[in-house]
Amino acid sequence: MTRRRMIISGSESAVTAIMKARPEPIGRLVLNGPTYKTEMFNWIRTGRGAEGNIRLFLPEHLVKLGAFIVVGLGTGSAGALLMGAALMNYMSYYVAALAKAGMPPWAVTLLGWQPWTIARAAAFATLGVLLAEPLAALVFPSAKDKLKGGTRAAYIVAAMSGILADWFLKFLLAPTWGRWLRALLP
Repeated sequence: MTRRRMIISGSESAVTAIMKARPEPIGRLVLNGPTYKTEMFNWIRTGRGAEGNIRLFLPEHLVKLGAFIVVGLGTGSAGALLMGAALMNYMSYYVAALAKAGMPPWAVTLLGWQPWTIARAAAFATLGVLLAEPLAALVFPSAKDKLKGGTRAAYIVAAMSGILADWFLKFLLAPTWGRWLRALLP
């Protein structure tokens, strides 16, 4: 492996790097990967689908958020971490599929991970910290002191802000983002 290749691979997710090398065999291993890729490519090509329609995407986001909260609380965020990994993997699968489809590398880098998706990932990571606390406090009573008053409030505000930013940015930017991707996807 050349030095350039190692640097590029080091900045990608494992799924993206493997997908670039072997596109379809990995599809069987990425939970929801091929389905999400098909959904996103259909949205890019037609402009129709949940990605650009708040009436379709908001209920889906609320279900995922609810599941994340329930699983996070019940498992001290261990299960939420696994859910987050699955979501990141199928998103990475889709982004790698953009590259495999011939989209210019600069466009994959700038447009593959949409800002609303980044906001959601950051919000869920922050929320995961909060959801770990109740179970951790039961098992380790001294953990209760780690997230006191102002710090806990800051995490709550950060998580909720990220979730609201996800919905707002997706509602506001998805139609334009889709047109940009449509113009660049061969």
